[in-house]
Amino acid sequence: LDVLHGQMPFLDAVLTCINMGWLSILVGSSCSGKSSVVRVLAELTGNKLVEFPMNSDADTTELLGGFEQLNCWRHCSNFASLITDVLKDFRGFVVKELSYSTVNKRVTILRSLSFPADRVSN
Repeated sequence: LDVLHGQMPFLDAVLTCINMGWLSILVGSSCSGKSSVVRVLAELTGNKLVEFPMNSDADTTELLGGFEQLNCWRHCSNFASLITDVLKDFRGFVVKELSYSTVNKRVTILRSLSFPADRVSN
């Protein structure tokens, strides 16, 4: 592994960006050593380097890939609706199968356990 003295300031700057969680962009003319700095840094840190040749035809989806935003609250709301439906079905079953006095006790308990879907904020 050959680390050139002239690469040290660039290695230090890129390492600082990585440690701070910042994006690092190396800019320079062709054959100025941008790729060499990244290769040396990957080798020094023991990381696997995957190289992607850039040109003017490169599209952002080639770099970032496609993705779908995740809305966790939507899933929570759907789950709350499902639980509410199950509790309603169970409540109906309890009403049909038990005596009136027992039903009142069970319905009170079930009401305290049910979570209406409209209470879940999006």
